[in-house]
Amino acid sequence: MAAPPQITLKNLSGQYIMNKTLSDDIDPVLVLQGVGWFYRRAITSGTVTLYVKEYIDEHQIYHIDIDQTGIAGLKGTTELRTLDWQEREHTDYIFGTVRGKCRWIKVADMEDEFLKRGWGREMAENDALHNHIESVGNGWVVDQLWGFEDVKGERRYVRHLVIVKGDKRIERRLVYDWQK
Repeated sequence: MAAPPQITLKNLSGQYIMNKTLSDDIDPVLVLQGVGWFYRRAITSGTVTLYVKEYIDEHQIYHIDIDQTGIAGLKGTTELRTLDWQEREHTDYIFGTVRGKCRWIKVADMEDEFLKRGWGREMAENDALHNHIESVGNGWVVDQLWGFEDVKGERRYVRHLVIVKGDKRIERRLVYDWQK
């Protein structure tokens, strides 16, 4: 379902389901990240639902807390994003220990051409959300740019991502259906 105009990156709270028909295949990304076959199958065959809570703290810093559930009966994961470009460490059972940082950025200010490509006028005029995440033990680095994009005539929440490990690079676009 299309995201209504009042849903923006600075008002992202809600529920989103990954649209696997409109999204690129995520399995090669999971392989590069070292995710085992069982978890990859669960993630790629199940329905991935994001429950998003966005808020501003007492220091006027944005936070986006995301609980991912519904991965074929497996316990979900939690993403805690603080948009201050400060590195934070996190560990979960799928990706292991990672260090990440997040910030607001103009799409035009991104260096990577894939991350800049495909965004429409809305994202040219508004800030996008940039996540930079490094695996502590598995050698991969991922950069994601979040925003809203016109996909087949409907406004959708979208994540562009580039993952690099050694000489391998994978580019993907993930598209989400807004639920409520």
